[in-house]
Amino acid sequence: GISSQSFGANFLSKKGNVSFSLKNISYGTFDKYDENKVLKGNYQSSDNWFTLMFSKEMKNFPLRLGIRYEHLFSQLEDYFFQVPFISIGSNLFIPNINTHIGISIHQININFFNKKEINSINNPDIVFSSAKSLEHLPLKIFTDLILNKRLTFNDVFFGGVFNLKQNLQLYIGSSSRKYNQNNNSKLFNTIFGASGIGINYSKNLTSVKIGSYMYGTGYLINGLQIDVKF
Repeated sequence: GISSQSFGANFLSKKGNVSFSLKNISYGTFDKYDENKVLKGNYQSSDNWFTLMFSKEMKNFPLRLGIRYEHLFSQLEDYFFQVPFISIGSNLFIPNINTHIGISIHQININFFNKKEINSINNPDIVFSSAKSLEHLPLKIFTDLILNKRLTFNDVFFGGVFNLKQNLQLYIGSSSRKYNQNNNSKLFNTIFGASGIGINYSKNLTSVKIGSYMYGTGYLINGLQIDVKF
């Protein structure tokens, strides 16, 4: 089956925040057949990501700028390729309405490993984001609107974070991908597909997150994340 593992670290300084992460996604082992449908063994498929990020808040102005470098190493049997990406973004805080407004461009292909595609842009996503803490409820709501480079609508993500207690939060979210992923087999999948729910518990310098996500097809994945501050 499909499995994923990741590790990351975040470092704070006066000059800005620096973080990195390593992620592996294994798609499992598959049977290999020839053109006569004779079994010839098996093969594996996997993706590995290296990510490096830097962000800095502007002086005397509630604006944070950030840049992220990602490098994908992908393998399917004996076929291997690698692609580097850069993402850039900004986050503006409006204190009068307690709202964050963001805009970012994701995965600009800077494939300098291929001389024919130096600094080319390969279908990056343009994301408009907003997050607002409600005044009379212990709830923060968020929305992400994703467009392609032709400014055509792709997806929308929405959700919220409920502060149940001082050290306990409930996360819920969904997206318009429920319609693209759904195979029209069940009404339940149409309503709850492409949605997730999770809980975060924090104590002292440690936080533990447990969550589940269901695709529009009904396939369910579960995740565990542990954060430790040093």
